[in-house]
Amino acid sequence: MLFFLSGGVPSVASFVFVGAPAPAGGTQGQGGQGGQGDCASGGPYPSVNLGTYDGAGNTVETFDGDCTIEKIDNGYHLTLESKHGAIRINHKIDQHSYANLRACGQVFIGEKIDQHATAVISTHGGVQIVSGLDQHCQATITSLDAEIDIGSTIDQWSGANLSAGTTVHIGKKIDQHSTVTIVALGDVTIDEAIDQHATVDITSVNGSITIGKAVNGNADATLRAPNGAITIGEKVDGGASVKWKALSFNCPNTSGGTVTAI
Repeated sequence: MLFFLSGGVPSVASFVFVGAPAPAGGTQGQGGQGGQGDCASGGPYPSVNLGTYDGAGNTVETFDGDCTIEKIDNGYHLTLESKHGAIRINHKIDQHSYANLRACGQVFIGEKIDQHATAVISTHGGVQIVSGLDQHCQATITSLDAEIDIGSTIDQWSGANLSAGTTVHIGKKIDQHSTVTIVALGDVTIDEAIDQHATVDITSVNGSITIGKAVNGNADATLRAPNGAITIGEKVDGGASVKWKALSFNCPNTSGGTVTAI
């Protein structure tokens, strides 16, 4: 089914606040594929390997160059800033832990943000989380100048607020009962689905929104791409609601759900 909107283009909301390959060897100040402003200038800045943060501790640290961590474990609370470089977590932010990460370059997490963990990430570079966001976690992720890439799933009952200077990519799906807000200057791509009972609000300011398979039963999705297209590859399932605003909307099967132009 194909819809077209005629008339003017909706106004663009202003906001701040999506990945990229992992840094090859901790190159100073490098992040995703996006710009880093003036924060990467100067140097060279020394890199630090901080090991593992484990247990009931609470640490606030600032460094000039690249920071490497093995993992944040067992409920640890960490606030970390790399003023001119990147932050790399080789493994994960473990369950019930808290991480507030600020960087000039890329923020890379080799595994996931684990269940019941909380992460606040802000960077000029890209953000890559190789696996995903586990169930019941809370994540606020801001890439000011680049992309956010979540390799797998935003899992059930999670809450996520993603804002990107370029694109957002989710490798599988937004799982059931999750609440997710995404704002990107470029394209937003979800390879599989928005699952049942999820509540999702997505805005692509200058690009398009693509959902590879479906918006599943009883999900509620608000999709805005005022300068692009919205494509759902298979269907809007029974009981699901899709509200959309774009230059065009394309989905081969909307008979089971409710699709409304706004």
